Amino acid sequence: MLLLSYLLSRNTEWRNARIRILSVASNQMAKEQTERFLAKLIPEIRIAAEIEVRIKPEGMSVVEMIHEESADVDLVMLGLALPEEGQEDAYAERIAELAEGLPSFFFVHNGSLFIGELVSPGVE
Repeated sequence: MLLLSYLLSRNTEWRNARIRILSVASNQMAKEQTERFLAKLIPEIRIAAEIEVRIKPEGMSVVEMIHEESADVDLVMLGLALPEEGQEDAYAERIAELAEGLPSFFFVHNGSLFIGELVSPGVE
């Protein structure tokens, strides 16, 4: 996803776009681990990006959080896990729920090391 963000920012229409990495953590320890990982990774790959790791508030679904955080952006990229065999229909419903009301978006199968959980049918 980071490479895709970088490549998109090379386009003249997106050249001044701000890249913000938002990661959702389930607890403080996961938040700190993700912040350390991203703080090390971003300078190594030389992408100008803002990092924000938030703990998911109790009672708020991941979908609600994504919609709240993405309301005023031009493009959303979501890292997705691959669906388990037999879960394809639930997965497609989940993707439709995530996309509803969002601006332009990319759903991306993350090909690199990732700390945390990718969006999947069972993640609330």
